[in-house]
Amino acid sequence: IGEEHLRSLLFGDFMEPDSLPEDRAYEEIKDIKAVYPIVEQCLDDYNQANKKKMSLVIF
Repeated sequence: IGEEHLRSLLFGDFMEPDSLPEDRAYEEIKDIKAVYPIVEQCLDDYNQANKKKMSLVIF
């Protein structure tokens, strides 16, 4: 395993945001491009549910 492979290594339990938290699996995320729309949706959900909004730039 090279250094470049380790730089792109990402794990999370947020790839299935409609699942109950206790049913989500913490696993490797192999498609980084699939993360962006999910993170944007999670941010939008958070901002709609809370008075204090988060303004994040996802890159």
